Amino acid sequence: MKMKRIAVLSIPALILATTFTTLQAQANDSKQGHRYEQGHKGGNSEKMLKRMAKKLNLTEQQQTDLKALYDSKKETREQKRESRKSLHDSIRNLDPKAADYATRLNEVKQQAGLAAQTKIDDMMQMRTQMQAILTPEQYAQMKEMKEKRGKRGKRGKHSDHDS
Repeated sequence: MKMKRIAVLSIPALILATTFTTLQAQANDSKQGHRYEQGHKGGNSEKMLKRMAKKLNLTEQQQTDLKALYDSKKETREQKRESRKSLHDSIRNLDPKAADYATRLNEVKQQAGLAAQTKIDDMMQMRTQMQAILTPEQYAQMKEMKEKRGKRGKRGKHSDHDS
C-alpha cells in the first residue's frame, strides 16, 4: 500500500518536472540567435550614433564619418563572431586522453593568441579612427561616458577592479 502511494505521488511530480524541463529548453532554443537575427547584438549602431550626436554635439560630417566607420566594422563582425565560436568549439572538443592532445592544445593556444592580438589591433584601429573623427574634447567626453557606463554596468565578483 505504501509503495502504491509513493508511485501515485511520484508520477505527477515526474510529469511536472519533465514538462518544466521541456518548456525551459524550448524557451532557451527560441531565444538563441534571436538578437543576432534582428541585428541588436553587439550594439545598435544607429541608436548609439544618435545618442553620441546628442551628447557630444556632433557635426553632420562627424555623424556621416562615424556611420561609415560603424558600417565598415559591421561587415566583419559576423565573421569574427563565427571565428570565436569555432575557437571555443575547438577548446571544448579537446580530449586530454587523445594521443595528439599536446599538439592540438598548442594549436588552440596559438589560435587564441592570434585572436587576442587581432582583437587588440582592431580596438586600437577603432580608437585611432575615432580620434581622427572627433575633436579632442569630444573624444575625452566620450571616454568619460564609457567609464560611467562601465561602472554602472559592473556587478558581482569582478566589480572590485576599480575599487
